[in-house]
Amino acid sequence: MENIKIGSHLEVDRKKFYDLIDYTHHGIYIGNNQVIHYSGNKIVEQDTLENFLNGNNYRIIEHSNRLDTNSILKNATSKLGESKYDFLQNNCEHFAVWCATGKHISKQVNMAKQVAVPFILVFAVASAVYFWRKNKNDIKE
Repeated sequence: MENIKIGSHLEVDRKKFYDLIDYTHHGIYIGNNQVIHYSGNKIVEQDTLENFLNGNNYRIIEHSNRLDTNSILKNATSKLGESKYDFLQNNCEHFAVWCATGKHISKQVNMAKQVAVPFILVFAVASAVYFWRKNKNDIKE
C-alpha cells in the first residue's frame, strides 16, 4: 500500500443487497493511511485506509484532467461533515471525482441510467399492450 500517493482517487469493490448487486466505493487518500469518503452513515468522513477497504482490494483511478494534489486535498477536506448523500446525484463516486477533477460525475450512475431507461421503456410498452389487449377483449364480451 506504500504506492498510494496523496490525493489518489481510490476505488474498492463492495457487495450489497444480499450479495446480489456489486458496486464500487470511492474515496480520496490524504496520507498517513487516511481516506476521506462518504461513509456508511452517509456523511463525508475521514477514516483509516483499513476501514475504507473493509478487507477488499483497491484500484487507483487515474484522471486525465486531474487537479493538483493541494486542490484535491482542499476539495476533500472542505466536505468533511457533509451529509448531502444522494445515490443518484451525490454519492461517493461523485464526491471522489469532484475532489480529483472538479467535475461532479458518477460513471456507475450513468451506466445504471443507460440500462434502466430502456428497461423501463420496454416494461411500459409491454404493460400498455397488455392492458390494451385486455380492455379490447373485455369490450368484445
